[in-house]
Amino acid sequence: MRSEGRSCDSGRRLVAAFCLAVLCSVTGTAQEVEDIAAALDRYKGILALASQKLADLDLSEALARFSEVIDGYKAGKLPANNPLTRQIVGGAYEGRARTHANLGRIAEAEADFEALIRFDITWPMDRATTSPKIVALYDKVRQRIVGSLTLQTEPPGAQATLNGEAIGVTPILGRDLTAGAYALRLEAPGFDPLTLQIAVKGGAPLVKSARLTPNARSALVATSPVGAKVSLDGKERGVTFGTGGPEYAEAAARLGIKPEEISAPLLLEHLSPGEHLLKIEKECHEPQVLTVKVSVDPAANHPLRFEPIKLTHSLGSLSLDSSPAGAEALLDGASVGKTPLKLEGICSGRHQVVLRKEGVGQWIGLVEVTKGQRREIAERLRMTLAYLGFVSAAPGETAPPGEQELAAALSSLRNLNLVGPGSGLSEASTARKLTGEGGDLTQAHLSTVASATAADLILWARPSEGGFERKVELTLQPARAALAPVRDRLEISLDDKRQLQELVSRLDATTRLTAPWLGIHAIELHRTTNPMILRVSAGGPAAKAGVREGETVVSLGGKPIASPREMAKVLSGLRDGAQASLALNAAGGQPRQVNVAIGATPIMVPLGSPGLLRARLAAEMEFRSRMEAALGKDGSIERTSALLSLTGLLMKEGLWEAALKEGLEPLSLPEGPGISAGTASFLKGVCFQRLGRTADARKMLGHAASQPEATIGSHDGPPVAERAEQLLLGLPPG
Repeated sequence: MRSEGRSCDSGRRLVAAFCLAVLCSVTGTAQEVEDIAAALDRYKGILALASQKLADLDLSEALARFSEVIDGYKAGKLPANNPLTRQIVGGAYEGRARTHANLGRIAEAEADFEALIRFDITWPMDRATTSPKIVALYDKVRQRIVGSLTLQTEPPGAQATLNGEAIGVTPILGRDLTAGAYALRLEAPGFDPLTLQIAVKGGAPLVKSARLTPNARSALVATSPVGAKVSLDGKERGVTFGTGGPEYAEAAARLGIKPEEISAPLLLEHLSPGEHLLKIEKECHEPQVLTVKVSVDPAANHPLRFEPIKLTHSLGSLSLDSSPAGAEALLDGASVGKTPLKLEGICSGRHQVVLRKEGVGQWIGLVEVTKGQRREIAERLRMTLAYLGFVSAAPGETAPPGEQELAAALSSLRNLNLVGPGSGLSEASTARKLTGEGGDLTQAHLSTVASATAADLILWARPSEGGFERKVELTLQPARAALAPVRDRLEISLDDKRQLQELVSRLDATTRLTAPWLGIHAIELHRTTNPMILRVSAGGPAAKAGVREGETVVSLGGKPIASPREMAKVLSGLRDGAQASLALNAAGGQPRQVNVAIGATPIMVPLGSPGLLRARLAAEMEFRSRMEAALGKDGSIERTSALLSLTGLLMKEGLWEAALKEGLEPLSLPEGPGISAGTASFLKGVCFQRLGRTADARKMLGHAASQPEATIGSHDGPPVAERAEQLLLGLPPG
């Protein structure tokens, strides 16, 4: 414990020291700025006083004040590169020179004018208000110590520096310089740098010319067709454009094309000597990769000119089909028809394909097309998840930490299309763009997203409290407004890969909607070693095989059966339509064996399953129902189960109106045993009861009570008649 205490104290001291250092640094910087401003103000005031003394002909005081400014600058009390320093010090030199001249001290005046010119050779002498004698004295000094430089290079455009200070780009004409020796350096891309020693004389122009030695060479590349991307050694250098002109007429004839089909030459500058890799690319064409050799010719280093590079078309074809058929096909965002269809002349390479049937579903994928080959795509439409990213306080800010990581995890989904930031979701639709009350997204925003993306599910996130962990709170909801109240709130750690994988697995899971079915209701008795058949469902597989009530089940599919639970376990391993042997003991102990064709029963998804995502279940059930309808299977077992499961979920959420409209209204079931019209009537009766619609409830529950063989949950589930009768007794009279 003491060691921990010392460690904490040490940590606090380190933090305090760091904060103090930062504070001192910031404070010191602010103090420096304040000191510079104060110094500039002080010497500006001294200069103004000196100028006034000169105007008042108090020459000795003026001389002292001008000297104070100059001495302060030499002592480093004024910043050297500040524009205000230039004005203050230049003014002091000029003022002191004029003061010396007024006192008849011509030598001292000339010395100050020379210092002024060397301090700032571009100093603007006010010739309109200054005495002509003083102007003449200034010009005399300038004539003696200032020369000029005219500099030309081959090629022009070289950057010139004198003693390390940049003076411009050649040609440089009549640049004033103070007399003296200079180191002149010339630099230009593609040429060796050149350093020369020059001497500038006062009153004399210096004209200098220089030829730079090339160390690289340019090249001209023309292509057919125009608009090809040109890369050199892996780096893009431009795109060809324009028309090459008559100089390419012979090349066009050799290539068998028209001259106007050749681009203007693209200039590739500063290629070093040796071999280079030249790559030419254009969409829908075979890329060409060439090795070019470059050599430098100092005497005639004109650009290399290559034969125009001709690209050949690279096309394949696509065959697109969907289940259900009639889906609109979009190729790279453009509609190309309805499935099934065949597309010829498709550029080779990767394309985005979307197969979308309004009100049903879509399939989104990347398809690789190969030159000269047909790629066949036949896909079943599926659900779409729109991932909107993170809710963020400031609209328009960049993606918060973790948004990309979560998107990457979701990209491994296999049974859902994913639309998200950077993959089909517009920036305006991201979660950080619009938030509603309590940080949730508005329903209007979600409806816009659903319309734009054809999403079935919408997921967004917000950062959550997690100490040193990166935790996020996820919200998942169906895209349809009628199902939107069914939401899942999850909290996961982005640092736990297992939690990310579990999230993806739960989102990607497909819910089972049917189960193997025999149509036997068996119970376990103390006096028998095998379960006894209490009831055989009329019209079920067991009834069709001749199984009778009162018999005991000895084995199923060759596996011994000692209890109803064992029979259910063995049955779950069989598939719909399979043939299985059923060994029975008839009443009186007579054994017999029958073959039974395993049937299927719709099942209502258990809502208490661990890890169940209710929002996903609601969206999946609604999607699978409309898929079956689109395939012409209105009365299929899967559609029945999907609508019943959706109904059960909405009732569990207390969404009675939605349960009636979304789940039960589209449901059409025949009279009879098992999941049937009696089942639907019972569920409608419960919804009507909760909504206070007593007359409707009584009608529906009355019908359910008249169906003794109707069940709920599955064909083997509990009967609804007895439950309906109990609910009828609880209804108010009317």
